Amino acid sequence: MAGLIAVSHRLDLPSAAALREQQQAELLVADPLLSVRVISFPLPEPQVFTHVDAGVMRPVVAEALARARALGRALTPWLAQLVPGSRTVPWSVHRFQQLFWTALGYRAVWQQVLAAHDPERWHVILPRQPHRYGSHSFLPGLMLMEQLVARGKPHAAYLVDVPTLDWGQLPDLRQLPADVELLAHLPTCFHDAAHFSEEILASGLRCGLLSAEVYDVPLDGLPSTGLVDAREVRGLLPPERLAALEALAGPVCEVLREHLQPVIVHQGFRDVQVTALWQALEAQALLCFWLEQHFAGRLPRRLLLSNHDATIHGALLSFAAGHAIPVTLLPHSKVFNQPVFNSDGLDALCLHHGLQDGPCLDLGGRQLPAGRLAYPGGWPEPPPLPAALKTVGVVLNGLSANGVSLLSFEDYAAGLAQLLAGCQALGLHLRLRARLAETPLQMLAQRLALPLEPLLADTQGTLVDFAGGCDLLLGYDMPTSGLHEVLRAGVGVMQAEIRPLASDEWKIVDRAVAPRMNLAELLDRLRVMADNPACLHDFLRTQQQRARDSQAGARPLRAWLAD
Repeated sequence: MAGLIAVSHRLDLPSAAALREQQQAELLVADPLLSVRVISFPLPEPQVFTHVDAGVMRPVVAEALARARALGRALTPWLAQLVPGSRTVPWSVHRFQQLFWTALGYRAVWQQVLAAHDPERWHVILPRQPHRYGSHSFLPGLMLMEQLVARGKPHAAYLVDVPTLDWGQLPDLRQLPADVELLAHLPTCFHDAAHFSEEILASGLRCGLLSAEVYDVPLDGLPSTGLVDAREVRGLLPPERLAALEALAGPVCEVLREHLQPVIVHQGFRDVQVTALWQALEAQALLCFWLEQHFAGRLPRRLLLSNHDATIHGALLSFAAGHAIPVTLLPHSKVFNQPVFNSDGLDALCLHHGLQDGPCLDLGGRQLPAGRLAYPGGWPEPPPLPAALKTVGVVLNGLSANGVSLLSFEDYAAGLAQLLAGCQALGLHLRLRARLAETPLQMLAQRLALPLEPLLADTQGTLVDFAGGCDLLLGYDMPTSGLHEVLRAGVGVMQAEIRPLASDEWKIVDRAVAPRMNLAELLDRLRVMADNPACLHDFLRTQQQRARDSQAGARPLRAWLAD
């Protein structure tokens, strides 16, 4: 086999295009979704590794979380010297988890790729940028290079620059209104932004909305602080605070090096990554100092956060813990399917959709206080029952997380082929609903011998619109929180499993309401429902009642904020 250029991100493509011309080599991607990006660049169709072993990836997810938890706890004694409230609030653990997942995930993927491909020479693209949450980095390429060095495989590595964000930005506290009662920071809550804005305004509380460095969500009617460079914040703080922070740089970086060493073997790249992590911790410390200074003598009554740490949750929660300010957490996508990364002993009230499966947990696995949150529209009466089961919709979710494949495309496509054949044998019409940003639709269409146009047409409109044209909806592989709205619309839902789900996947929809089962059992149940409309109707009535019951005790956000 001639040379192969490994591509792990869309930002690699300009470099890959130049290398292809220089080296006369082919492109290889390990994430099937990237093949669409390659073709539309435009570049020739790449080789696609489609055999990622889900059984290998599951423990990698667990290891990434365990390493992030261990690093967060190792840093706590040092950070507590600066901010006592951080004793129960590990900082940057979500960032650490994403870093370890990217590194360990790609290490596992490349091991599988190298077992299947042995070109004359590998060409490895290495961005100079360290890992930062939400951006590309040298980690994917570095994990491949380390594997190639260990195996003695011929390769060449190319250092490149890729676009990155303007890091080191903090919310500008000078722009907060006077006498803030509710201090809010809700990154990533895009889908529910209008609802949350309406509820906060209805609460009557004077709200200060802190802008996020990444995934910022504007809220109508609530002015936000905007951002300011952390270097400018330094000039607003007492010199003794800054000196105490600088004194911790050495010991904190040593802890970071120790925990990164097993994952980033190359010392030069490890040092660059340590510097980036220290800068993130340093920025949070500056924000903590500034919060103390800004709110001296006039503390907010409550802190309202999303569950998605977009860089400064550690600082905000430490400030709240140090002053016994109650904390309320909102889910960025209806449910708390992952641990609350920045809580390890701190009690925070987690408000979630009633269809969440399982409890809300902190970093140490401790159950947190929780309440059911009412979402707009209530729970209306369901529409008339379908006369018979004729049309079945299938909702496809992504195959990868942050560019790392979670399961085999071959298994994914084979399961869909089984569903298609089974439904065809039962005389049922099957419709597929894909997420264009997360589903390799062209590859699926080719593999399943389906015309692409109807698949593209079914990506338009909302999921509820799509469900309205079906008698029953099947979630496929990982559930989506969009199924909550489908259930509220009165359409029946079941979940097709093709592998064991991780807890952050199965928590998305309560299986007591939307049952999960393997494909053989699912097709058996569809056969019964297709042959016996009364069985379909019994299932739909029972499911609707359970879904309605799951909302018992749900209260609007304005009511929770009034407590």
